[in-house]
Amino acid sequence: MPLTIHLLAGAAIVGLTINLWGIWPGLFLALISHYLFDALPHWDYSIENIKKRLWKKALPEFIKIFLDTVPVLTIIFIVSKNIYLVIGAVLAGFPDLLFFLNCLFPNKILSFLGEKIHNKIHYPGQKTRLFRRACITFLIFILLFYIFLAITVNSPLA
Repeated sequence: MPLTIHLLAGAAIVGLTINLWGIWPGLFLALISHYLFDALPHWDYSIENIKKRLWKKALPEFIKIFLDTVPVLTIIFIVSKNIYLVIGAVLAGFPDLLFFLNCLFPNKILSFLGEKIHNKIHYPGQKTRLFRRACITFLIFILLFYIFLAITVNSPLA
């Protein structure tokens, strides 16, 4: 699933839960949300060249990852002015960060945390039609973006 969705979900979850239960449950739920969303049918962009360590061909994939994270985190911080929402966003994207780090620096610990656990939970139905997965991914994004905007505009956190 694109990182944008995970980041928005983490920020939205922390924003919705911080006043109810404090910061720690929200941060924990933000992290867990990654696995819940990855269990749904969704679309992923390719990072095959990074996985295969084909560095000469990997630049477009690094650019996709950059554009999928840095602007989103920046917007979350600018709109919310709340570092906890940014931390929630980062935690929600953390499993993909571990996966990415394992692609760059393969080792047993990162392989276990970043790949084996992640792949066991990840949606197995990649044979589902791409258009259907892309539509589901887009709808999830719209819903999360709306929730994020609603909590940052109407929240006492803003």
